[in-house]
Amino acid sequence: MMRSSFCFLLRTLAATALVLPAAAGRAADAPFIYQGRLVLPDGPATGVYDFVFSLHDDPTTGNQVSASISAEGLAVKEGLFQAALDFGTEALDGSARWLEIAVREGASTGSFTTLSPRTPLGRAPQAIHALKADRATTAVFALESGTAPHALHADHAASAPSAAHADHATTAAFALNTAALGGLPASAYVASGHTHTGTDIEDETIDAADLTSNPASLARVTGGAAHATVDGRIGLGTTSPTQTLDVRGSVAVERSLILKDPELGMVSYDHETSSLIIGRTWSGVDQEMTEFAISPPLPEGGQSFTAGVSGDLYRIEVLRGNGGYPAQVFLREGESIEGTVLASGTLPAASAIPDWQTFEISPPVRVSAGKKYTIHLMGAPWLQWFHSPGTVDSYPGGKGFYVGPTQDYAFRTYVRGVRPQITIAQNGDVTIHGDLTVHGQASRPGGGTWTTLSDSQAKTDIAPISGALDKILQLRGVTYQWKDPAAVGARNNAPLMGLVADEVEKVLPEWVSQGPDGLRRLHTTGFPALAVEALREVWLRQNGEQERLRGELRKLEEENRQLEELNESLRTRLDRLMELEERLSRLE
Repeated sequence: MMRSSFCFLLRTLAATALVLPAAAGRAADAPFIYQGRLVLPDGPATGVYDFVFSLHDDPTTGNQVSASISAEGLAVKEGLFQAALDFGTEALDGSARWLEIAVREGASTGSFTTLSPRTPLGRAPQAIHALKADRATTAVFALESGTAPHALHADHAASAPSAAHADHATTAAFALNTAALGGLPASAYVASGHTHTGTDIEDETIDAADLTSNPASLARVTGGAAHATVDGRIGLGTTSPTQTLDVRGSVAVERSLILKDPELGMVSYDHETSSLIIGRTWSGVDQEMTEFAISPPLPEGGQSFTAGVSGDLYRIEVLRGNGGYPAQVFLREGESIEGTVLASGTLPAASAIPDWQTFEISPPVRVSAGKKYTIHLMGAPWLQWFHSPGTVDSYPGGKGFYVGPTQDYAFRTYVRGVRPQITIAQNGDVTIHGDLTVHGQASRPGGGTWTTLSDSQAKTDIAPISGALDKILQLRGVTYQWKDPAAVGARNNAPLMGLVADEVEKVLPEWVSQGPDGLRRLHTTGFPALAVEALREVWLRQNGEQERLRGELRKLEEENRQLEELNESLRTRLDRLMELEERLSRLE
């Protein structure tokens, strides 16, 4: 046993009441009773311990003046113990003596730990009565002694610091019973194993008073890792904290770091996706399919789902009825009724009408956004778990087992987690769920791209844009400067080109929103589509005009051909008339 395993607070509290019931100073032939207090690093000892007592003529070195006394299996309760010691009359001849004690746990067979310092025995350690002795160190009764530090009864002693009973002692720091200490009743004092001077802890123990009033206790109980100041600041890695919590070094957070109020914000790390999530806490329905038509008489069923958010899945509800039998319910990993079981429980028999039954998951199961899980029910001879009609896929995020390909069982999942506002992936990808305001420039040094979700599977009510060119032609491009660059976050007041939101609002009101300051904001969402359709209209208009001109040209060509034919016909007739005219002239 290491020497530091015991913190020694031993005091000689009493001597025996055996032999020679005479005045103080008379020698005794019987042993005296030694009472002491044994304190361990975590508080007063309680249990069985082995002791070895030896008597010496010097407080530190010197000679042992009597054979050692062993006391094995000695009971210790709340630190207090007593032992009968008989060193003989020759050892106690009135000379100065010091008692040395070694101790070990009673169940141990190892070496003893010698406690330090040795305890001095006074001038009359074996006296039975020393009613008016000037000094009766270990007397049983020293009722009016000037000094009786370890007397069993020292009711009126001027100083009896460790007396078991010192009802009217002026000082009795460790007395077990002090009815009127220093003229005041014991109720006027707070129980304490020791006293303090300044902010230091005076001995090897820390009691309730330290923990509530002494900042130095934090450094002691944490081995110097943490320090506190009198004004409530705590430092980790620093002895001079400047903030309420001042950390100089790294902080490891296994799950979540809540920022003041979980409703306002928190930081969480998703181990499965290796992502840092900044967002707001929420609790409620994550996934559900509530359409139902029939409940087939099947003994087994399953429904997979895709978690919408990362968090703790704490409840699952399923819709059963028509007398469904008690069932076992499993939450499985992946989209399979044979996946790893993450949680399990039982559901009672269902009523004759549709009944939402609840499976409370304790402890909750951690789920990750985008990952699939399966609700698996087993209940012979039938479950009566309602599912959708199957005319359409009522829940695209999963599938039902033992039913049609587009049929899904009715269910709800409840999750406590973080609704992401910013997600930072391990590879550096950042996802922002909300608006982004940049005061300054945003650049893509590597020539990256801005992307947006555009899959037709995620869209509905798709319709063509009409009048795109007319809308664009109603807009006016301008140059401008800010009135107050600093107020809008601009770094300079260089001339800019753009549109005026007031004017745009009259043509495309969906492009304009109003900020908290009452000023209009412009976002050109869908401008590429508008420009494409405007170019299409220009092309169509140009192409239509060309077709019209081509038609007119073809018409003119046709008319020209017809004129040429008419001209040729007239020329032929003219030639005949001239020929007839020539013949008539010859006849004349």
